[in-house]
Amino acid sequence: MTVEIGIIAGLASCIIGAMTFYAGRHSLAKKDGVAEGELKSDIKYIKEDIEEIKEAVKKYDDTKTVLLGLQRDIDEVKKSLSRAHTRIDFIEGGEKK
Repeated sequence: MTVEIGIIAGLASCIIGAMTFYAGRHSLAKKDGVAEGELKSDIKYIKEDIEEIKEAVKKYDDTKTVLLGLQRDIDEVKKSLSRAHTRIDFIEGGEKK
């Protein structure tokens, strides 16, 4: 009778051990899946933020190009205005003499 109880106890221990092992692996796999999902989600948000930054930089570059063109135009107008004032001053000075 003790041998039969020993065998039953041994088999029960093996079954409980196998079930515990399976439950532990299942729990670990679930945690790994959650961690992987969070990582993929974080990467997605990082990609979206990078795209927004790229768009902002492009808009900045476009605006900078426009402003540089306007600055060149303003400089040309200033030069032209200066030459016109010089001519006007020359004409006014010539008429007075």
